[in-house]
Amino acid sequence: MNLEKLKIRIERGEQYLLALEEFRNWEWGEILAEYRDGRLALPQIMVLMHPDFYAVREAQVGMSIRGPRSFSTTAGQHAASCMADRIWLLTCPLRRSEVQADHLFPYSLGGPTLAANQLFLCPAHNSAKGSDVHLFPWERGEPSWLAMQVEKIRKLLL
Repeated sequence: MNLEKLKIRIERGEQYLLALEEFRNWEWGEILAEYRDGRLALPQIMVLMHPDFYAVREAQVGMSIRGPRSFSTTAGQHAASCMADRIWLLTCPLRRSEVQADHLFPYSLGGPTLAANQLFLCPAHNSAKGSDVHLFPWERGEPSWLAMQVEKIRKLLL
């Protein structure tokens, strides 16, 4: 197990939670400007995805930024095993054949239902993961889907 990666994940998860609190009274466009000027660290950037900024507007226009709440029921058929190592940095010892599709960056925090934000977990690990941002692989840098999602939110809000 790589303790340094785990330490980074926990620290950045805490930074994300602090950024949510810090930006709570900001306008979304102000945070976007900070992002575009390169003045935000990744945990702060991910605050742009939080549904608190756009859920009301989403409901008004009947448009979903994140996509459906869950992945297709057949989405996990090609996954051979639980990907718990992507979260906990340990191989799943349960060796179950059933896996469930879940969001790597939690849906409840703005994570989109896209293949690039999908991972497969056995039922035990899927229920254990929940919406814990401390488990997100922050050390991998900005997710490939982030810029596209930020643009969708920008079009909805501005």
